[in-house]
Amino acid sequence: MGLAHIRQVWEQCLPCFPATFKSEHRDIVIHAGGDVAFVHGVHHFVPTPAEHPCGSTWMRVTLGFRRIGGAWKVLHEHVSIPFNPLNGQAWYVKNPDVVDRPDYGQPTETSCSRETN
Repeated sequence: MGLAHIRQVWEQCLPCFPATFKSEHRDIVIHAGGDVAFVHGVHHFVPTPAEHPCGSTWMRVTLGFRRIGGAWKVLHEHVSIPFNPLNGQAWYVKNPDVVDRPDYGQPTETSCSRETN
């Protein structure tokens, strides 16, 4: 992929954002050993104006690093919105301090459920 590809992807997303926003991270956990490290936590955008939809949910973030030639390099980056695997619907997290979960309900035709005989 490389830096140019990542930059291109973000540039395609930016028209959906307001002119001014910040990035907030929390619940950060760092695992490091030798030349490998992983970081995970939650993230959301803080837009101006506050009502802008880009700030409507918290997302999970995971980064994987490796020390190469004495410098830490990002080898893996993943950002996602949690979802209900039974129906594929996004699970919007308004407040990460409130432990909740989606209503999984019943599997749908598009879910990953398997019939057993």
